[in-house]
Order: sequence, then structure tokens, then C-alpha cells
Amino acid sequence: MPPSISVCIATMNRWHYLKESLPKYIDNPHINEIVICDENGFDALQIKHHYGNCGKVKVYINDKKLGAGANKIRAVSLASNDWVALLDSDNFADVDYFTSWQAYIRAHGLDASTVYTPSVCHLKESCANFDFTKYNDRYVSKDNFQDSYRDPLWEMVLNNGNFIVNKHKYLHADPDHPSIRELLGRNSPLEAYLKAGVLVAYGLKIHVIPDMKWYHGINKESVFCQNVDIVEEDRRKVWDYFATIT
Repeated sequence: MPPSISVCIATMNRWHYLKESLPKYIDNPHINEIVICDENGFDALQIKHHYGNCGKVKVYINDKKLGAGANKIRAVSLASNDWVALLDSDNFADVDYFTSWQAYIRAHGLDASTVYTPSVCHLKESCANFDFTKYNDRYVSKDNFQDSYRDPLWEMVLNNGNFIVNKHKYLHADPDHPSIRELLGRNSPLEAYLKAGVLVAYGLKIHVIPDMKWYHGINKESVFCQNVDIVEEDRRKVWDYFATIT
């Protein structure tokens, strides 16, 4: 029997995406909880208006802006299930995303130290724009991290951030490191990449799962696009930290 899944979504001004994805998540039989943390309350107002009577949906408004990375951590912390699907608010994972994961864990077992990540990203229904299938069934752990993180394709795998992961393992990976906390506490374009490295540092492995695909909405309001001018600066900070992971 697969574990119960909470979908965890950090959001700010993404209702135009959520109004399309939320009904599908609500109808998805593999999801029994949807946790949404909103930075400024606009999305939460819309969600409560449209889905206020849906017990599956739990919406929270942050007292202050946490930044994309820290807001994701808060959403995970509020989930009631042991396993969470962390999905960006401008992304979407359909039923097949979860059935592919369930087929994988039936065949290989469920491992709390594994971070399950998809192999294909679609920007449009018919086109696989980001294809990580060359890494199917491969993973990044402490054993090969130093050989992997500078690979541009592995960086994309790690920075996609749409993981299925054990809640407690995810939250435990919380280093007391000022520069890392600073990056997770603002809208860094590489916050998901950084968090993936933190998970590896705490003994987890990032595993690419065949046939898991997600859909990504490219938009000029995305965290990456709004902060593209600091990508290289943040990459240097992330790599300085990554160099210490052995």
C-alpha cells in the first residue's frame, strides 16, 4: 500500500496557475492533502473563496515574507503525512506522476533516505523540453556529489525542486550555516538546487525516476526570471558550500 501523500505548494501571486492545477489535485486519488503557504495572502483569498469547503485543502498566510526556499520548508512542516510531493506553484504534476512513482516503489521498495525526482519536464503538452532520462535510475549522493553538481544537466535535475520526499528527512536537513540560511531565506533562483545539496549533505540521495514527468509554466514573474541577474553570484555561493560536502 503506497503511503498517503501531501502536496506542498509555496506561492505568491500565482492564482492564475493554481486555479488550473488545484481542481486536478483535489480530484487526484493519490493526494489526500494539499498544503499551501502564501507569502502575501492574495492567492489564499482566492483559494478560500473557491475551495473553502474542501477539507483536502489547507491554506496558510505567512506573517512575513519568508522567501521561496524558506516558504517551501514551512509548507512541508505543516503537512500531516510522512511523505510530501513538493511542487512549485507554477508547475503541475498529473495523475501519472504519482502512479509512476508508486510503480517504482512497488518494484524497488520505499526508502525514507531517497528523494524521488522526475525525469522529464514539459513546457507544452507535446514537447519534452527538459529531458533527464539519460539519468533514469541514477542518483546523486555523497559518494558522487563532487563529480555531479557542476554538471549543467545535473544542476537542472537538482534545481527543479519538484520532489517526493520524506517529510521528516527533509525538515531535518537544516544546516546552521549563515550563508546557506540567507540563500534559503530569499528568492534565490537557485534555492531548490541549494536545498538538494543540503539533503545530500544530510545523507539523502536524489534519485531520478523513469516515467515521472511534470509540467512547468515559464513566466516572467518566476523566481528565476526575476532574479536571473544574480544567478552567477548565487552559484558561486552554492558551490562554495557544495565543495564542503563529502
